Amino acid sequence: MASLRQNLVHKIILLRTASTPRTFLLRGQSSAISFLFARKLASKAQMTVHEEEKSEEEMKQSQTARAKVSEYLEKNGVRVQRVRRQIDLRKLTVEKISRVFKILDDIGIDHNQRNRIISNRPTILTTKDDLLRHRVKIMRIVGIFPESIAYVVKESPGVLTARIKESLPDKIKCFEELNVKPKFTKDEILHVLTKCPTIIAAYTVESLQKKVQFLEEELKFNKHHIKNIILKQPSVLTFSNDALKEKWNYCFEKINVSPTGIARCPRVFQCSLKRIKERHLYLKHLGLIKDETIIDDYGLGLIVTPSDKRFAEKVAKMSLDEFDEFRDELDLSSKE
Repeated sequence: MASLRQNLVHKIILLRTASTPRTFLLRGQSSAISFLFARKLASKAQMTVHEEEKSEEEMKQSQTARAKVSEYLEKNGVRVQRVRRQIDLRKLTVEKISRVFKILDDIGIDHNQRNRIISNRPTILTTKDDLLRHRVKIMRIVGIFPESIAYVVKESPGVLTARIKESLPDKIKCFEELNVKPKFTKDEILHVLTKCPTIIAAYTVESLQKKVQFLEEELKFNKHHIKNIILKQPSVLTFSNDALKEKWNYCFEKINVSPTGIARCPRVFQCSLKRIKERHLYLKHLGLIKDETIIDDYGLGLIVTPSDKRFAEKVAKMSLDEFDEFRDELDLSSKE
């Protein structure tokens, strides 16, 4: 029993002596860790302050740069608010804008046209210079005259931001292969693309083919009709099928114009259905045409003449005020 007690005491002493230096070491390590942790915190705090100062400096520089860009755009007559809605001004520099201005100047775009183009298509400012020049080059390569390129860009600025490298040659090939009579010549195709440059910028070969198919199958135009329509009014290729159909129906069913007459006056598709109805009903109201009257393409052309004043005075032989009064009454009756 005594021997057992002595062994137990001996083990306790050993445990105490063994634990003493261990405790000392742990305390030493704790002090070292605390010191390192403090240094790390101080370093981190210093870095945070430095980063905040750097961030503030960058913010000031960014604000200054944006202010310069805004000032430069406004000075050159560009609508900054419209530009800001579409692109981040931080992506622009005065130098970049200047280079874009120079490219547009080289095309033949004057100061006023340039401002309208950029206001309508601000992404031109963020397009790479090489891409802008290359897209102009592609239009020249396919045969569009330099003076016509200025008109194309003015009417449809999207030609400078669209991927036309492959699509433009494909569209020319599409027109060459269309099932029309006679076939489109190269000059006629370039005329169509120049007259309606939206075709270059926004429409695919597939969409053009489907539109021609609609003209043939739904509106029953023959191959000669389709050629004439596209050549005279290429924007027909950009109109919705519903809009084309309702105008065709009204002209054929209400005004008594034959498909050939409609095809020879494709300007009718450019005119709103409301305007066509108002003018047709006014001529009927005056007794100048009757339900059974057959209208040819010349007569249809008179009905859809662009100017209300010209229509009233030259076609209806009335004053514009009298025609306006009739239209007001027509609007009231339609609302009732």
